[in-house]
Amino acid sequence: MNQPQKHNPSYEEIQLKHYLMDDPTYDLPYKTVGIDAGERMVHESTMSHTLAIVTAGIVMEKQGDIVGHLLVTDQVIGLGLLCPGNNQSEVIALTHVELVELEIEDVRDKLQKRTFGMELLIDVLNSRIGELAERYSFSHTKEEKIWLVLQQLALANGKRNASGDYILPPFSKKMMASYLHITMRQVSAVYKKWREEGYMSESEQEIISQPFSCYSL
Repeated sequence: MNQPQKHNPSYEEIQLKHYLMDDPTYDLPYKTVGIDAGERMVHESTMSHTLAIVTAGIVMEKQGDIVGHLLVTDQVIGLGLLCPGNNQSEVIALTHVELVELEIEDVRDKLQKRTFGMELLIDVLNSRIGELAERYSFSHTKEEKIWLVLQQLALANGKRNASGDYILPPFSKKMMASYLHITMRQVSAVYKKWREEGYMSESEQEIISQPFSCYSL
């Protein structure tokens, strides 16, 4: 059986997290916050005053109806607050999430005084743009793309049932379609095929997926 690829934050994201949280030469004050599954936060330049780093759980970042990113441990929420002219974004907790929150002005001050952090920030933004382009590209089939997202969600969620199947957090077909820039009909067709082949089952609360043997990505 093929082992699933674990979704890890990019090297650039890890470096930015270390810059913000693990720099003994320039400590930033922070607070720890817990968010229940389904809870929403809105980030925009005129309202938000904090940047957050995920320490446990999964969040989804949206702009309007467009799902932009799925963020897991060690990834930063609200990077757009550091960029001029950012649009309002909504962050939804897919699971219970633990966050470290930093005041945005403290982060800006550090970026001015420890300017190599700007290079790290640019690297992360470029990495996310590259990930977005890869997600929307034709390098994988629709089935492979969907399966890769399910891997990411299952491994970040870390829950299995008594049979060893992965229990995914709530992530609707509409969200999947928006995230991959495909139609909901295409997602439904893939899910129907996999249900018939015994790879997954669905309920109102959860999606259960067999251990990942369908694709080798």
